[in-house]
Amino acid sequence: PLLRQYNEEYMKDIISQQLIWESKRFGDTDLEQHKREFDWFLNKIDDIKNLLIIGSRHGGLEYYISKKYKNIKITSIDINPLRTDTQQNLIIGDSHDINIQKNALSHGPYDAVFIDGDHTYEGVKLDWEFAKSTLAKKIFFHDHTDGVYHNMCNCHVDKLWKEILNENYKTEEISVGCGRGGIGLVYL
Repeated sequence: PLLRQYNEEYMKDIISQQLIWESKRFGDTDLEQHKREFDWFLNKIDDIKNLLIIGSRHGGLEYYISKKYKNIKITSIDINPLRTDTQQNLIIGDSHDINIQKNALSHGPYDAVFIDGDHTYEGVKLDWEFAKSTLAKKIFFHDHTDGVYHNMCNCHVDKLWKEILNENYKTEEISVGCGRGGIGLVYL
């Protein structure tokens, strides 16, 4: 018989429960980040004045950044934000759409971009190209690690991350494990 830890549906459920537990450690608003990874990220943006977030969903990332750094201007893009997302500079639409990109660029220039939108290889590659066009000095990727859960969810940010590493960019990363997550940083 197949052991439970090798059953994809079981693992998908366990990993989702672990992420819910981890996000509840923040308190007020949902945030789909591991706390230790998010704390690392917060330390990497202490010099940022203007941030673009691709993939807003709940708006938790923006909420917690604003709580710590009151002077960071944040613009977010999401194709289908949840109604709990109450961000002021939220652009609703596809980050791959040229008109949405032009709208986002009009709120720049950006010091950093956080990519957490379309997790397919093709989608994240388009977001990477757009992020580079903003001339931001730091580009972050969420879910850049390879794992069973990511593969089950068609998340292939890791494939692009490996390509970026082979291009000799200066990078940093953190991953606390648990089969999901990780944040990678590319310096431009």
